[in-house]
This record gives sequence, structure tokens and C-alpha cells, in this order.
Amino acid sequence: MQSESETTETLEEGLPPGETEESAGDAEPTGILRQGVRIGELRLLFDFAATSRLSEMVPIAPVPAAPHGLLGLASLHGSVLPVFDIAVLAGLTRDTRSPRTLLLVVGHGESAAAVLIDGLPDRVRVEPADRTESIQAPEWIADCVAGSYARDDEIWLDIYHSRLLAKFEEYLRAPL
Repeated sequence: MQSESETTETLEEGLPPGETEESAGDAEPTGILRQGVRIGELRLLFDFAATSRLSEMVPIAPVPAAPHGLLGLASLHGSVLPVFDIAVLAGLTRDTRSPRTLLLVVGHGESAAAVLIDGLPDRVRVEPADRTESIQAPEWIADCVAGSYARDDEIWLDIYHSRLLAKFEEYLRAPL
């Protein structure tokens, strides 16, 4: 039985709870392990360290004259965060079949922002062989993409979270 600190350490290393490097067998995992989220037609990958919280929907206070795609402000665990809908910003439709819409907090502290996601995130391991040369990303998010991966008949976009947060800030500062 692992202690809580051992479990936390294992999760940070990207291994499933209860599995250690010794128990993982001789095969070294290759590729990268990411948090995969669905936003409309988009499949986005975030480094686990780039996100800080996952939350059920909470009340979102609208901001008067807010730009399209900024849904408003939400209070999550004592922090007031802007809430963005990437599907709207990218000109996509949201997946209405999703069992529920959640908030994923990208970033930490004062530079954090919440985004709507469709359903629970997945642990997605992408291999070097999955990498595709053509990045099929909507224009709004294209400069935030580190790479794209074809996996299970879907294209997953690996996101630079710092660029995404900078893009949100730039978007808010632009004249209406």
C-alpha cells in the first residue's frame, strides 16, 4: 500500500496510481503523457502541470460589453477567473452530445483562466510515430500548438499553455 506522498509522486511522474516504475515492467513508456480534453470538434493536449483545477460548472457572472468568447467571471476556490469558450473563439460548434460541460483551469495563480470543456479529461499518451506534419488547427488557436498527433482516428493538438494564456490576455486587451 502506497502512502499519500508516494501516490502523489507517482502521479507527477505520469504513472497510474498504484503503479511504480518497478511495477510497470521492463518496457519503458515512450512518447508523452498529456491531459486530453475535448472542446467541440477540437482535441487538445495539456501538460498535467499546466492545469490546476477541474470543476463542475459554477455560476458565471457576465461582464458588460465583454468580447465574444469571454463568458464572464467565475469564483473557483476563492479565486475569480475569466471563463473562455475556445469553441466560440475558434468558430466551432460545441458537442451537444457531451454528458456535461466542465471548467478546466489552465495556469496557476494570477495568470490562470478557466475554459469550458466537454466531459471529463482523458489521460492520453502520444508516441513520436503519432506526430503529424500538418497541424489542422483553427486559426485562432494555431499559434498555441506545439505539435499535432493522430491517434484513434482523431487529431490531438498539443498546446503551449503559456501561449494560450497570452492569447487570452491579448484578446481581452484588443479594442472592441
